[in-house]
Amino acid sequence: MKKLSIFSLAVLVGLGLAASSFAATNAQVTIYVTVVEDGISIARLGGDNVPFGQLTVASSQVGGPIAFRNDGTVVSDWWLETSEFVDSGSTQTWNLVTAAPASINEVRLLAIWDTYPGPPVLADFAVNDALTTSSVEPTTSVFANDAEPNDLVKGFSVPVTGGASERERNLFFRIDAPISGSGAMTVEQLSVVTIVAQASV
Repeated sequence: MKKLSIFSLAVLVGLGLAASSFAATNAQVTIYVTVVEDGISIARLGGDNVPFGQLTVASSQVGGPIAFRNDGTVVSDWWLETSEFVDSGSTQTWNLVTAAPASINEVRLLAIWDTYPGPPVLADFAVNDALTTSSVEPTTSVFANDAEPNDLVKGFSVPVTGGASERERNLFFRIDAPISGSGAMTVEQLSVVTIVAQASV
């Protein structure tokens, strides 16, 4: 595939922690989104953040959607990747994993393109929806609700013609919190999710 552009979703996951012991705290988590376009017209619709509310140890939550529309002239696939989580001092304290967190300081971030209204639930996210530090192509079962038969809501072959239902996509996230942590966890955690738009073939 020919790469057309890269635009970033700066996912700033802010955790308002009340104590230094991670195991005893709740975290207020919000995903803030910044879109940087480069040579292709993809519009972000609506607000710039996804509030997760209170995230506790070993819990999972779904947030979203963030809506996008293909305003360009090329049918495209919207690949996804993410950075590792770091704190506000750029120190990595959490380790990104693709399986359910099982060890200290492990966190998993998943994403799917899905229908809205009628947002997904935790069970709609699968292992193959986990974000990694490498760019991964969306398919009928990757970054997609496997139970959704309508491919027009998924992140591939996004058209440039038609109405909103054809050109718009809704991106949802699921975060699986660490089962435990070490040290003082009183700072926010940051991650950057990038959408890589490539021409569909």
